[in-house]
Amino acid sequence: MSAKTNPLKVIAAVCIFAVGLSIIVLVTSESSLADRDYIAYWAIGHQLLAHANPYAQSAFLAWNPSGGHVAIVRYPPSGLVFSLLLAQFSLRTAVIAIG
Repeated sequence: MSAKTNPLKVIAAVCIFAVGLSIIVLVTSESSLADRDYIAYWAIGHQLLAHANPYAQSAFLAWNPSGGHVAIVRYPPSGLVFSLLLAQFSLRTAVIAIG
């Protein structure tokens, strides 16, 4: 006995997924990303990838798309590994992936 997949169910599932993803993308606009703490973790990762000081506050201002205030995170060196993973993506893509 093989179960046949109803093509209408597959189409409905794909449509629901596409609508959900579209809503997530629209909600995560550049202006709303600048107000989140997430940008500090993402900026730390980019500082590490550039072999720069991840604790330098002046460097964080360059990574903020809105040019506003960025919360400085004081991780111990062992906690910086997570930030390296986040820096592999663009800010918007990483926020969508992480949620």
